[in-house]
Amino acid sequence: VQTCALPICWTEHVFPDMPFERLLAIQDELEAAQLRPFAMSGHCNLMDPERIPDFVKNIRLAAFFGCDYIVSSIGEAHLKD
Repeated sequence: VQTCALPICWTEHVFPDMPFERLLAIQDELEAAQLRPFAMSGHCNLMDPERIPDFVKNIRLAAFFGCDYIVSSIGEAHLKD
């Protein structure tokens, strides 16, 4: 099961700007399924200072779901070139 914070439709997604009630509902769904996420994909270009606030939001979202790890990259993860 993959939970991630990316705006691309590869999997079901969670986003830092989702309504809090929805995030709580997702937590409840995970708990009901006896699933505990241990990592979250939160790809941001960490070489771009303007993307750091996005990454911080992804870190906080990962912590909200109890994830111990967050995956990212040093470049933009979803460029065609």
